[in-house]
Amino acid sequence: MTKLLPYLFGALALIHVLPTMAVLMPARLSQLYGFEAGDAVLTTLLQHRALLFGILAAALIYAAFNAAVRWPVLIGAVISMGGFIVIAMIRGETGGALRSIVIADVIGLIIAAVAAGLLWKAAA
Repeated sequence: MTKLLPYLFGALALIHVLPTMAVLMPARLSQLYGFEAGDAVLTTLLQHRALLFGILAAALIYAAFNAAVRWPVLIGAVISMGGFIVIAMIRGETGGALRSIVIADVIGLIIAAVAAGLLWKAAA
């Protein structure tokens, strides 16, 4: 079952790499998040968010092939996805343009839970 772990980390990386494209294509941000593209400050902040997703995606890819870093990278991914869901729920922003992001993060958390279970079982 531990042979499944690289694929799980790869799936998590894919979830995080897709929004990373917004670093080079800021027009995608308005499609992803449903806001007016003319807001320069918001565009800058969301491009920075996309860059951070790229860093997390790179760490997830690295963890797919390096067992020693899997736990800390997985914890970082869970905090990122879980944190977004909690913030979106508190603000009542789980629908509309953010719905697909919430769904992707829920799927990501399920994948992360399976990975954590396999990591836990392998350590026992």
